Amino acid sequence: MPPKLLQEIRKYNFFILLFLYGCKSDSPKLIPSQTMPTDCWYRQWEMFFKVENSFYEEASTEFVKLTETDCLLNPKVFSNGLFAMLKSGKENEANPLFSNGSEEDKRAFCFAYGKEYDKLCSEIKPEIVSKPYLRDSILRLYVRDQYSRGGDIRQLIERYNMDTTGLSMLLYRDSDHENEEHLKKLITTNGFPTANQVGKDGMDGVFYIVQHSSDINWQKSVLAKYEELLNDGSTDKSMYAYLSDRINIKLGNAQLYGTQVKNLHFENNEVEFFPIEDSIRIDERRMAFDLEPLEFYKKLILKAYSGRFNDVKK
Repeated sequence: MPPKLLQEIRKYNFFILLFLYGCKSDSPKLIPSQTMPTDCWYRQWEMFFKVENSFYEEASTEFVKLTETDCLLNPKVFSNGLFAMLKSGKENEANPLFSNGSEEDKRAFCFAYGKEYDKLCSEIKPEIVSKPYLRDSILRLYVRDQYSRGGDIRQLIERYNMDTTGLSMLLYRDSDHENEEHLKKLITTNGFPTANQVGKDGMDGVFYIVQHSSDINWQKSVLAKYEELLNDGSTDKSMYAYLSDRINIKLGNAQLYGTQVKNLHFENNEVEFFPIEDSIRIDERRMAFDLEPLEFYKKLILKAYSGRFNDVKK
């Protein structure tokens, strides 16, 4: 896959670069309060894709309406909605929304648009973690993993002022196995990382390295750990969904969350997924695990791979 294409995919931060592979695992029980009204879920992702299609005025109006409801917005959606307001010249309205946003919302916005709106993000402090040495070790593996796939690693390096000495020699190797072995040793020594210990970026790094591992038994053990963390709300639910689907596909089973794509058919704007269990209820499961509606996921994939978003937006 061309590096430029992978960079385009990573821009949207939906883990799409993971979909080309795919655990038969029972879905963990979801506490009712973890879900949201279907209308809230659909509207926010509909607004998100209006931003991606540069309909900033329309998207900013919808974003304001959403902030006036009880809908709990995904941080990526909050980030895009705020960006739409700023692009529409509504700085005076956008600034208080940013100030009143959660730390996670603010970080999501500043991660995506901080360079363009550095003044707004100037007071956002680095994430405090209890094990910075462990985070930094994981981030070095994460950078290598992403670089080898054509990902844009500059933001990570700049954010943590990373020392890249000796790193460039490792970047061009087939590094998945080496990353896997390093991470296994870190987990043996320190236990399985938590967000409090290594932060969001550190947990993202763990996820990608595990997702790209060829050791399915290790992947299954990590999936079980993710399920434990889901129960106390300390992990990203979408990570569980992607890893679960990947293991399922490797085992020859149907996937539960529709994250793994088999083929793209650009002639008729169709996305062919690996088999999906109980496909009629796929969006119920996607909503429960913080994923966008399947129809929007398809659009995002087609845009990333063909640039035909205007052709498939409907």
